[in-house]
Amino acid sequence: MLLHTTSYLSIEDLQNRLNVSTRTVYSDIKRMNSWLKTHELSGVQRKDQLGYYLLTHEKEVIIQKANTILVGSDYEPCVKERRAILLLSIACSEKRLKIDDFMKLTKVSRNTLLEDMKQLKEALSKQQLTLHYQAACGYLISGEERMIRLALKPYIHSIRTMIKNEKEFPSFWLKGPISYKRLHLLLQHSEQELKLEFADDMLDQLSLDLFFYFKRMKLGRAVYISNEEKRTLQETDECLSAIRFMTQIQKETSLHVHDDEIYFLSTLWLSAKKQKFPSSKKPVEHLIRTIARQMIFDFQRYACISFQEPEALEQNLTMHLIPAYYRLIYHVGIINELTDSMKKTQPEVFEITQKVAGHLEKVTCSKMSDHEIAYVAMHFGGWMRREGISPIERRSVYIVCGEGIGTSYMLKTQLLELIGYIEVRGLLSKRSYEELSSIDADFVVSTTPISFKGKPVHIVHPILTAYEKKILLQYGEGGKNRLDEQRVNDLFNIIQQHTIVQNEKALLRDLKELLHPAYVSHQKGWKPVLNDLLTEKTIQLQQTAETWQEALAKAAQPLLDQNAIQGGYVEAMIQSVHQNGPYIVIAPQVAIPHARPEDGVNTLSMSLMSFKQPVYFSKDEKKQVRLVIVLAAIDSMTHLKALKQLTMLLSDEKRIQQLIEAEELATIQELIDQFSKV
Repeated sequence: MLLHTTSYLSIEDLQNRLNVSTRTVYSDIKRMNSWLKTHELSGVQRKDQLGYYLLTHEKEVIIQKANTILVGSDYEPCVKERRAILLLSIACSEKRLKIDDFMKLTKVSRNTLLEDMKQLKEALSKQQLTLHYQAACGYLISGEERMIRLALKPYIHSIRTMIKNEKEFPSFWLKGPISYKRLHLLLQHSEQELKLEFADDMLDQLSLDLFFYFKRMKLGRAVYISNEEKRTLQETDECLSAIRFMTQIQKETSLHVHDDEIYFLSTLWLSAKKQKFPSSKKPVEHLIRTIARQMIFDFQRYACISFQEPEALEQNLTMHLIPAYYRLIYHVGIINELTDSMKKTQPEVFEITQKVAGHLEKVTCSKMSDHEIAYVAMHFGGWMRREGISPIERRSVYIVCGEGIGTSYMLKTQLLELIGYIEVRGLLSKRSYEELSSIDADFVVSTTPISFKGKPVHIVHPILTAYEKKILLQYGEGGKNRLDEQRVNDLFNIIQQHTIVQNEKALLRDLKELLHPAYVSHQKGWKPVLNDLLTEKTIQLQQTAETWQEALAKAAQPLLDQNAIQGGYVEAMIQSVHQNGPYIVIAPQVAIPHARPEDGVNTLSMSLMSFKQPVYFSKDEKKQVRLVIVLAAIDSMTHLKALKQLTMLLSDEKRIQQLIEAEELATIQELIDQFSKV
């Protein structure tokens, strides 16, 4: 990360991106510096208040020496890497390996190795494979060869950097029918034949996988492919190219390649991630395109959004889902190093993607892993950002605090959580601030009164109030809807000239609130919970309506009364149902009408209305509704947390019935409050 970033990385950045503890980050930096200094490099640098970085002129040197730095003679594999070394040694070595051999190889104790073997045995058993020990033969893996090879893939992935470092890696690992580098080159030739391009990391992974698979073949281990699978694979271009690839392997090695190995290679190629696809269509493309269309339609329903370019998204998603389809069909696993990050930073997008993934799972009769889900979620999340969020200008701030450094850090954490993409230039005491001649930041946040130095000053509590958060959110997304501080002050001075102001602070606050539209950042800013949106002002019970159009209009009236939406938004919701049918009926008796933000949304808002009698959205009995929940979203992201909570509330038929039959507001609010905490 430090090699490829042009900015500073704080401890928090490194901790969150690597998903490790602060202690581990400090320990890793210490080890990195030790290695770098042995190569006469300056090491990782640190700048107060900003974070860690590498000297620009040293980055290229580090990259050139990366192999020896990352995997040197002093490198100690972590537990995950050590277990991968053990398993791959057992799977691919011609020697009969026992604990004493592994002690020499890994330089760890017998007890540690026995615990490693226990964990590997448990992991393999979940894939119907057995790891066992025989006194005469040492450790062995038993099971179907195809399953053994696929089980090895994540272990190969975890030590790919070590494998490619031929100088330091144990020599017996590198002895095989054909080298990793030669396989890499042959795969590039196959890319040209197939007129496609594997993703860079996938090309590396395929080369390494095949390196170990050919070692297995040399040991006499062969895969079996059913006749039905063979007939299907014979129709693919990958199969023809695999024949040529394996013919070349036989010429260069002493291996005898069975036909089943050709078909197995075809499944790997079909399953591989690609960054360039052939112009000719795949046999399954029509099927996958239909699945992609269904997934996009349902994603929009669950997220209550409308993509502006659904056709382009459909094309993009189809191209990703084709190899994913083959991975599920042939049970080829994949590793996504951003899975944990995706689940942590965009949990709502991930969970909605899990729901819509059912369309692909149903066709393949296979459950998608979290890694697969995360790749699809990244497509949806990226498309949402592309359509709904403009490029962000990073704003800067000074934090002034009279209560000590602890309070300053607490306020810094709140600002970063609220605005996200912001640079904290410094944490200052009041005295330090007053000594400055000018301010080189966009604004100042202070817990104590300070003088004006040409940039907006916001006096706040150490724990930000809801109002203070709303004011500070103007600095999110590059200052969109920015509060004009000078305009507020000018207006305040005019009022003061013509009247007696009894409470200057209150007047200033009200003027700011009047002139600054409620704005919610849709990056890392505030995401409201359900009871922030559904309040006593937006809930109406036991109403009547003759038509569904009237029901939508009446349900939206509280939002119109609060100026949260414009009249055109109601018309847009009605028009959307006319065009797309009653898709807003998301569950029996429940409809969630919505339209696009640009159709007339002023602020993120939601209303709920129950009806005494069913309102029919079509002639279909299943489309009768007694609960209408209007959603007015300002973008494609900010409402997702509240929507997730609403979905959980509506996931039980008994709770839906409670909402429908409730005659007292307190009954509704109790349920809403309960699910606003999850």
